[in-house]
Amino acid sequence: MAAHKHNRHVMRKFKSEKEMKEHEEEIRKRHRANTPKFKWPNTIIWKEQEITVSMKNPNFAMYMLGASQMNRKIYLSKDEYLRWLNKQ
Repeated sequence: MAAHKHNRHVMRKFKSEKEMKEHEEEIRKRHRANTPKFKWPNTIIWKEQEITVSMKNPNFAMYMLGASQMNRKIYLSKDEYLRWLNKQ
């Protein structure tokens, strides 16, 4: 079996402070371009009833039903919401 050579990342030295800052800015631009934008919806439809958001976190959002539903809380995970979006 042949041995595989692995490509290793070699840190290069920058010639100047300006070159280093330009490199860092290029990395930030690539990161922003590859990071999808995500926003929680302010309302959802649950059993033909429109519900507004009560709390938004990075990984889940909480929606609270009205008093007629005894202030029941609906938790929507980010994964669940993204799966639903992909089906649309």
